[in-house]
Amino acid sequence: MRTDRRPILLANARLIDPARDLDGPGDVLIADGMIRDARRGIGAAGVPEGTDIINCAGKVVAPGLVDMRASLLLAIADATGTSLDWIATGRGRMGR
Repeated sequence: MRTDRRPILLANARLIDPARDLDGPGDVLIADGMIRDARRGIGAAGVPEGTDIINCAGKVVAPGLVDMRASLLLAIADATGTSLDWIATGRGRMGR
């Protein structure tokens, strides 16, 4: 694992993590390529020297959001028997 990367602080973001029942303002500290902490006030408490600080005011930071459009399209296609080609292009017939 590389350890020569500088730590990164995503500051002032809206943190959403349903697994932790978290939805509110906070910071995320990333060091050595891993999330080390995610909570309110990390920046105010001090971060390691040389940390890159990115102001994320007005932005959302959340885990596990992987192209939800693709998952939604697959669910729609499966539930309706619709071809993914029809969904993607708007051409063809809907239904089986």
